[in-house]
Parts: sequence; structure tokens; C-alpha cells
Amino acid sequence: EREGKRTRTSHAAILVASQDGRILPVNWDHGGKNSHDFVIDSVERKETAGKVDITWDGKQSGINIKGSRQFDIPALGDFAFMDFRIVQLPDQHVSLLFSDPILSGQDLEGLISLENNTSLRFSVQDNEIRIYPSVRQQGKLNLTIFPGIINILGYRYQQSHTLTLNFEELKPAIRLIGQGVILPGIEGLIFPFEAVNLKAVDVKVIRIYEDNIAQFLQVNDLDGNNELKRAGRLVLKKTVEMIPERPINFNEWNAFSLDLTQLAKPDPGAMYRVEISFRKKHSLYSCGEEEAENSLSNKTDEFEEITENDLAYWDAGYGYYDYDYDYEYFNWYEKDDPCLDSYYKYYDRKVARNILSSNIGILAKAGQDNSYLFAVTELSSTKPLGGVKLDVFNFQQQLIASLTTNQDGIARTTFDQHPFLVVASKSNEKGYLRVDNGSALSLSQFDISGNQTAKGLKAFIYGERGVWRPGDSIFITCILEDRDKTLPADHPVTFELSDPLGKIRDSQTFTRSLNGFYTFHSVTSPDDPTGMWNLKIQVGGADFYKSLRIETVKPNRLKIELDFGSDMILSGAEMIKGMLRVSWLHGAVAKGLRADISVQFRNRPTNFEEYPGYHFDDPARSLASDERVIFSGQLNNQGLAGIQPSFNLRNQAPGMVNAIFTTRVFEKGGDASINRISIPYSPYPVYSGLKTPEANRYGMLLTDSSYRFQVASVSEKGKPAPRQKLEVTIYKLNWQWWWHSADENLASYAGNPAHQPVFRTTVNTGETGKGS
Repeated sequence: EREGKRTRTSHAAILVASQDGRILPVNWDHGGKNSHDFVIDSVERKETAGKVDITWDGKQSGINIKGSRQFDIPALGDFAFMDFRIVQLPDQHVSLLFSDPILSGQDLEGLISLENNTSLRFSVQDNEIRIYPSVRQQGKLNLTIFPGIINILGYRYQQSHTLTLNFEELKPAIRLIGQGVILPGIEGLIFPFEAVNLKAVDVKVIRIYEDNIAQFLQVNDLDGNNELKRAGRLVLKKTVEMIPERPINFNEWNAFSLDLTQLAKPDPGAMYRVEISFRKKHSLYSCGEEEAENSLSNKTDEFEEITENDLAYWDAGYGYYDYDYDYEYFNWYEKDDPCLDSYYKYYDRKVARNILSSNIGILAKAGQDNSYLFAVTELSSTKPLGGVKLDVFNFQQQLIASLTTNQDGIARTTFDQHPFLVVASKSNEKGYLRVDNGSALSLSQFDISGNQTAKGLKAFIYGERGVWRPGDSIFITCILEDRDKTLPADHPVTFELSDPLGKIRDSQTFTRSLNGFYTFHSVTSPDDPTGMWNLKIQVGGADFYKSLRIETVKPNRLKIELDFGSDMILSGAEMIKGMLRVSWLHGAVAKGLRADISVQFRNRPTNFEEYPGYHFDDPARSLASDERVIFSGQLNNQGLAGIQPSFNLRNQAPGMVNAIFTTRVFEKGGDASINRISIPYSPYPVYSGLKTPEANRYGMLLTDSSYRFQVASVSEKGKPAPRQKLEVTIYKLNWQWWWHSADENLASYAGNPAHQPVFRTTVNTGETGKGS
């Protein structure tokens, strides 16, 4: 009771977390017929006007689940429509849920109608009205609820409501849940999967025997299936009916699981490959009676037992083709029609996964000296596992070492040959890890280079400056670290200095140092060649190198400033104006000197802060600009010169570019001072941007899927620029890596018949500059 006005719920659904970590849906009504006993440690009920917030938290019971949900609770006297759902099987109907129980026996004809005027029959149960069309419906249809429906208290429904219903059925299919192979800390072998419009599935289990796993892993990772019959054999073939614990809608994706321990006797240490498929007789998809009668699937044999033909494949010398692929009666053009047999014979309908029941996790780290560190943990708790036996085999399956982890789960050793497989054993559990080079985790996305030691030595080389002129003295210092004391006392250290042509110009050998510091002094000649010289330091069998830059450097004597009055040059400006100011470094005005200004354009990414994730650059264009002179003239008596360059990069630049200005001011004697600046330049007043949908973990968008792309039109200043009828074209690129592998940009396809348009449309962007 709230403020003198009662509120009620006719039905409430509560999500409860059980102690074993499952989520249990509980139906709770006032009569207690379907009630369940449960405990929720922390439930907060917070009411707002017409709404109830329910928050749950199982922290006190050690359950890491919490959440909240808001329910609309109409007050007594507020007769309202709440929700609807479409049920395709076994009888197609629409379920309408109201806030109050509906008066049974009333005539609902005319109060609820489909837009195609299909005759309907109605069933009333409590606050639910079920609507059954006389014929099965397909596609999208509008259903209208008119005022006049009466509840048990005599109140009439006062509003008109139109719903858009989608009667499309999902095709029969199965898919896997999650990823990976290892099932840690689970009693038995549980195989989870999802299915839609199926009442049963066919299950095959192939056992990869424990003694054969090393052979299997020679050509496979843990999730592979190459050369399967060399190491495994079919041990189970069974049809399993999917009987849920509670009523479900089979026309939606539902989760199921198989307990393989109830289907086959498990073998500790073995690995199993589970394959799930289905046949037309398992389908709940609605097809015409004539098609069902003519279906070949009704004539197929039962799946329950392993036949001699099944076992013949697993014996040596049997045929080439896949052991469970049925080529008979298959038609490629009928593979997408669930009412025809070819749909169920298509190879893509089957799902498969290898599973290994093990709670042992193994990590191996290899050093460059062939030393290995093994860390073994309990997967269910991440705690270190001590006393685990590690057997290490080479590729020929020969045992090369046996180790035992300490109390921290760590074991270390060094091999004189490359290991291939590590088998961890404790009690009746086993874990497997390939440690060949090809199985190492990719580190390409991380900078892990560091510094490598040579023969156990480290050397740090530095000079007193970064650039030397020909004729300068060169002072180089080398700090040598020999932590393991591998070098004898007074061991020689040799310095060799070579010019850019590879000719050795100086060589010195030292036998003494000051606390590991060696000092090398050399002198260059004024006529020595300029460029990158190389210094090589030899210590025993270790070599260390450093590049030295020797250049003819002449400093500027003039201060040069080129100013365009802004940090960015915009295309919308009526005229681009700049001012050149030049003065001597001692402060005097540099009057009457000749100056040249040239510009070169380079690509830069086009980004706007208000539009993150959008791509505004045209990938089919590439700008390669040569340097061109935009000004050549004399400075006035104040050392100034005005410039008005003209840039015409439209239809050339992929987006915004960097304008690199090079200014040369010549002294009376002919020497020149040079200055370079880079300023962003916008060739276009408005930019169109595209934001692609989020890809999967491989960076791909999948076929047979619909994706929505976001479009934006933005001014060069980053403000929304609404546009009408932006043209959108999608091209298909016929790219062959063996032919075009050197072309890493799409600009190489411009004007090439290797691309063709496959889709065109127009898009409007609103006041925010966004569309889709």
C-alpha cells in the first residue's frame, strides 16, 4: 500500500543465482503453486512512480552475481497492455500480456485484428490473451489492439495499440558456446551448445587415446582434427532428444548441454572430439505436408548404433572421403532450403569440438640459451600446483627429461635438444602443452625486444656529441659489464672505426680500463667523406656496434619566420595570405635579400574530436606531391615579403594533408639559410566520414549478416555539415595476394577493372551531421 493506493503484480519473474553458479528462472505467484524456496542475501526494493526497481547481490553467499531490473507496475484501476511475444511451435500464436486478468467468455472479435484480415481465434488465461491465426503466417504484419477489452473488474481497455510482428522462423541450426578445449574443475565431461528449431541431435564421440595424444599433436593443436583416424576411433553414435526442464520457445536460440559421462565411459587422460549434427526428422521448421511426405529423410536408418560401415573407416586402407559425409541426393542449389534434404547434408551444418577434462594449466617460457621455466597452476582456482610430474618429449616422442614442480608450481631445466611436448601428470589428471617454436604465443603486438647480451657481456657506447664535422676529434666511451666474470684480467678490447665506404680508418686495442670504462680517441681529416661511420668494438667473441654521423654542418645566420596567421590553412578562405619575416641572428634587419619558398604536401590522417571512430580519408586516393616553388622575390627594407600561394589539390588529396614549406634566404655572398615548417592544410570545405561496425576478433565482418554503417558530414572546422543525398557505393575488390602483394593501399585499384560496384544508395545527414 503506497499513499493509500494499492499496487499489485499478477506475475513476477525473478532471476536467482544458485550456490553452484547456475542461473535459475523462478516463477512466483500468489497462490504458491509454482513457488520455490530460495534465499537472496541482499535485495533492495525501491519504488518510483509506477515502477519498481529490484536489485540483487549474492556477495554474502560467495556468488559473484549482482544486477538490477525495473518493472512497470500499473496501479489498481490502470488497465494497461504490458508485453507480447510470438510463439511459432508447436502451434503458431501471439501472446498478449495485460496488467490485469482478462474477463473470460467475452467476444474479442473485432477488438484485435491482423492487417491482412486473417480470421483469428482467441484463448484467455489470467492476464494473457493468446491469438491463433487460422493459417500459418509469414513475414512482418501489424496487429492492432482496439479499445473495449474488459478485465475481471469490468474496466475497459481505453487505448489503441499497434504492434509490428515478425513471423519469420529461424532455420534449424546448432552452434557452439564459448571457446577453448580444456574443461577445468568439472565433474564429468560437459559439452555445451545452442540449438534452434530442433527437437533432437545426432552425437558422435571420437576418442583420441591417451597413448596416441603425442602422435596426434605432431600434426595438430589441441583443437585440431588432422589425420584423426591415426590416433582416435569412433566410440559413440547416438541420437539425443532435447527435453528442457521447463517450457521453452524452440524457435529461439536455447542453450543445451551433453553429459558425456552418461553417454560413454570416460578415459582419464584421453581427449574426445564431439561432433553434433541433425537430420530433417529432427527439424521443427514448418514445411508443407507434400514436402514432408516426399522427404527422403524419412527413409534414413536410425542413428543409434555403430555399424560395420562406420568402423570400416577407422580401419587401415578405407576410402578417402570423410567418414560421415553423405554425398547421395545432395544438391548444392538446395542447401539453404530447410524443407529439402540437401540443407541437412551440407557440411556446414555440423559443429565439432575437442574436449579434455583437466584442471592442470601449464605455462612454458624459453630462454635463448635453451633454458626453460615451467609454471603449473590449478585452472579452477589459479593456485600453484606442486608435486606435478612433467615429462618432456622431443618430436619423435622420445622422453628427454622428467621434472617435478616445487611448492610454487615452478620447474626449471636446460635442454641439449629442442623439446616438443610437455605432459603434466598428477593423480588421474593430465595436461598437454606443445612447446615447439610454431606454438609460441604471438608477441607481435607488444614491444618485447629489450637488449640481448652477447656471450654474457653487455656494452653501452656513447659519444660526447651526436654529430661531428670532418677534421673534428671523436671521443667515444664504452662501459663494459661482465657480471659473470667470464673475461680474464687485462683481456684486450679492440676499437675499429670505418668510413661510409667500409675502409678502416683507425684501430686501437686496450687491455686496461677504469672500473669497466674504456675511452677511445680518434681524429678525422678535413677531407674525409661525410655520412654514417661505423664503430666496432670486439671483446673476445662478442661484437658491439655504434653508428657515428660525420657531416659538413653550416649553421644558419638568418632568422626566418613564415606566418599564415593560423595553425591551419583552410580551403574556405577567400585567399591564402602569409608573411615572411627575416632578420640576422644578431638582430639587424635582413633587407633586400632574395628568398625562395617551396611547398610539398604529405598525407595525414583526417580526424575530428566529436566524431571518434569515423574514417574521413579516401583509401582509394594517394597524394605524392613534388616540391614546387610558390614564391621567389626580394625582401623589402624591413626584411618582409608577403605571399599569396594558390593550392589546387581537390580530387587529388585523400583528406587533410600537411603542407611542408621550405624557405631559403640567400646572403649577398651566395650562402643560404634554410627553414622548414609544416602546417595542416584542408583541401575540402566538407568531409564525409564512415564508421564501420565492430568486427569480430579476427577483424572481419561476416557474410550472410546485416551491418549498419554510420555516416557523418563534417566541415573542415569540425562542425556538423548537414547534407542531402550523399552517394554511397560499395565496391568488390578482386585481389590476389600473389599478384598485388606489393600494393598495400587501395589507391592502386583506381581505374582498374579489378573492382566493380555491387551496391549503391543515398544517405541524408541531419543537424548533427550524422546518418546511417
